Amino acid sequence: MTLENVTLMTSNDARNDSLDIAIPVIDQGSAKNGTILTTTEVLIAGARLGMLPVSVIGLCCNLLILLLVTLRKEVRQLTVSVYLSALAIADFIFCLDILRWHLEWADMIPMSWGDIYCTITNFLGHFATGLAHWTIFCISLERMTRVVFPFKAKTLLTVKLARIVVVVFVCWSALPNIARFVFDHQIPLDNTTWICWTLQTDTIGPLYQNLVRILIETPPVFLVIVINCITVVKLRAHWSVMKKMGLKERDQRCRSGLHLSQQETALTVTLVVNGMLFVVLETPYLVTEFMVHYLSSEDISELHLVLGNIFKLVSGVDHTCNFFVYVIGSGMLRREFGAIFCCNRYAPGKEGKARQSSPFAGPSSKSTDEIQGSSFTLASVTTHPSHCGSSNGDMNLHEGNTDK
Repeated sequence: MTLENVTLMTSNDARNDSLDIAIPVIDQGSAKNGTILTTTEVLIAGARLGMLPVSVIGLCCNLLILLLVTLRKEVRQLTVSVYLSALAIADFIFCLDILRWHLEWADMIPMSWGDIYCTITNFLGHFATGLAHWTIFCISLERMTRVVFPFKAKTLLTVKLARIVVVVFVCWSALPNIARFVFDHQIPLDNTTWICWTLQTDTIGPLYQNLVRILIETPPVFLVIVINCITVVKLRAHWSVMKKMGLKERDQRCRSGLHLSQQETALTVTLVVNGMLFVVLETPYLVTEFMVHYLSSEDISELHLVLGNIFKLVSGVDHTCNFFVYVIGSGMLRREFGAIFCCNRYAPGKEGKARQSSPFAGPSSKSTDEIQGSSFTLASVTTHPSHCGSSNGDMNLHEGNTDK
């Protein structure tokens, strides 16, 4: 499919309901025949080629996240693990969506798949986008509640309630997009090339889908910014209060659940950073979508099409990088991930006793908790006082009720 074919179609045939449709596909034969590609074609080709490794890496990383929250009890009992699971599933589907962008560009999807292919893929792509956005919102809200309302966190932040919230947002993201099975079609450009598009004659379809985009995909971006700002301010206040406390008073407040453990603090900072990355990497694509949707088809330029491809790739990076943020930022998640593939030398809970009974363990030997507390985390970038113990017992105490 050449750029000229798509430009002609955008002027005469239809108006796109998303940037999934308004992206030109470069004719592979023109490059093989020695035709010089335009700058627009080169940029789009680079973005589409980049989608292949990003999607493959994203699929693998999100599978690893699912393994982490499924196989490790220490992670599975955390309330936030429910949201991490939902986010990994949504990101996995999104990575499949950008993989099909590459396959369509490479003319590897047969035309015979017809309308059913267009409706299913467009539905899954926008469903995954909405679910991922709202799951990031839930993660940010969970962290804010734990920092700002430590007493209420014990009753509000439960695994059972988190599962209910996830089911609600799955329905919230899926049901409005069912209309794509009515409005999305496969539109042939010639005998071999085609696109998934909303017909220009469907006046209700584009309006409805634009409304869905405004209500489903956009609000979490603004909410995450506000919630994370509140979390950061309260977390800094928390560190300031801890500096002024004596060791005994600090220990009492930790036991009562008024202060976060070191592991909880590192996990909170990690997830706040992850939320801000989501805002930075997702916003350009959302803005580009709005620009394309509210311009007339004649006003959609090659620049809009290039930006749509590039920002879609950037959005794919956002859905891929979560795993790396978790592993780099949180010592607890990094340790639990390593435990999936490495055999523990000691049984759980016995390592400390074995270390104490070892004749080589002198009086200056560090405990396991101290070693874990000294590991690098994103939280260590900001200077703060020592927090409550980072043992699993302390972590479970602050996590509150995890009844299933």
